[in-house]
This record gives sequence, structure tokens and C-alpha cells, in this order.
Amino acid sequence: MTVPYQTTRKRRVGSLLRQFRERAGLSAEDAARRIRKAQSTISRTESGQTLPSLAEVEVLLAYYNASDDEREHALQKWEDAKQDGTRLPLAGAVPKKFQAYLRMETEAVALDIISPTLVPGLLQSRRYALAITRNGASIGGVVDAEKFVESRVARQRRIAGPDPLVVHAVLDEAAVRRVVGGAEVMAEQVDHLLELAERDNITVQVLPFGAGEYPTMGGAVNILRFGDPLDAPFIGLEYAGGEAIMDDPSDVEKFRIVFASLVRAALGPRDTADLLRVIRRELEA
Repeated sequence: MTVPYQTTRKRRVGSLLRQFRERAGLSAEDAARRIRKAQSTISRTESGQTLPSLAEVEVLLAYYNASDDEREHALQKWEDAKQDGTRLPLAGAVPKKFQAYLRMETEAVALDIISPTLVPGLLQSRRYALAITRNGASIGGVVDAEKFVESRVARQRRIAGPDPLVVHAVLDEAAVRRVVGGAEVMAEQVDHLLELAERDNITVQVLPFGAGEYPTMGGAVNILRFGDPLDAPFIGLEYAGGEAIMDDPSDVEKFRIVFASLVRAALGPRDTADLLRVIRRELEA
């Protein structure tokens, strides 16, 4: 399921309303009739794609027999979503299709990555990112490569600071073997990976060529997890033609199983570091 410009704050409102509706034994069609809207409006609200008006929330809460405490909690969630403090640095430099994913990444607490061909954006060195962006700008819709890289560097602040994003990345050996931007740039990128892997919140593993084929070889997979129990994990898919976001529980579970299997098949963090040092020496030669 592709979700346009969704934030976790809207999802929290929608999730609460859905829980109250289901508890009351009412259908989405019943709720739509109550506020005189199309059933698709309820679906978009409950999935977090749109934020209902305050009047609609009040009517639905009364219709669902929410308690005073539940009403107060839901209205606070609505106020949080209305403020929507999620802002993207240099958002104009990022393709619109990717902005929805980035908004959710800003509110995630953990990110699991499967990357078949490239070092993931959060782990890229500046010159590596510039080389990738300049080469792929005509396909990805990036007009200003320098500005896009600035936005990527700003995005990387999420993995630093007092409350950093917890990242676990499984990289195909191809992602660290392919010489991007020349030997000097790639050596710098390998050094960057080694430095990042020393942080407590970052785990890097390499899936060796000998591990054979695997289900997600065709594109990168990002599994976002959130701190609020109301927020189910999300899947961000990246491929040559663009990006997609998936939130269907069965699809999410399939990707989580794949990620777990690749973690087991990949080199451990220590062996990964040893391999990266070997690649670094090869680049110097």
C-alpha cells in the first residue's frame, strides 16, 4: 500500500479512532454516515492519510462512546497532529515521492535496512553521496545534486546526538565492493562505515557473495519502527523508478522475516569490520 504524505501523528489519531469504532461494533460505513462523508474518508482518516476536522473527531468520539479520559487523550493526539512539527531540511531538494518516507523517518526510533547495491543514505560519506546523486539525478528527478546532498547530510543528524536513531544495516557485498566515485572516494566511504559501526546505535553487517540469492536483491528495504505502541512498523522500498511505502501488517511481517534471515546469513559485525579493512587496503593498492 502506497501512503501519500503521512505522518505518525496522523496515524496515531486514525489508529485511536479505528480502535474505538471497532470496540463499539460499528463499521466504517456507519461512521461515514454519521459525519455525512464517503466511506473512503473514514479509511483515509484511520490509515493516517488525512486528519479529520475537530468537529468530526468530536462527533465520532461521541458516536463511539469514548470515555472522558479517552476523549481527552484522542483530542491531545489530534492537537499534536494538527501542529505537525515534522519538518524536512531542504525539502525542496528531495523528490516528493521520497518526502513521505523521510517524514516518518524523523519520528522513528529504529531502522532496519537491507541494501543490495549501495551504501544506504544515512551511512553515506559526503563525496560518495555526491557521486551517486550526480550519476542518478536524471532518473531520480533530482535537479540540484549539491542541494540534495546537503539534505542528506542534514538527514544524517538523526543517527547522532543524545537520542539517536538505532540503525541495523545489512549490506550486500556488492554495495561495499563497487567503487563509487573512484578509489579515493570509495576508500573514504569504507572508513566512514568503519567509524559509524563503532557507535552503540549502529550495527553494520555485510552479506557475502557466497550467501547466494535472497528475496530483496532487486531493491533496498527500510523497516521503520516507532516508540509509540500505536504505531506499527512501516516498510520503505527503494528502486530505480522511485519509492513506495507499505503498511499492510502481513507485508510488513514478510519483510521483517526476510531481514531476520539475512542478519543470520550475513557476517557478524566484527567479521564485517575485518572485510571492510581488507577492501580498504585493496583500494589503497
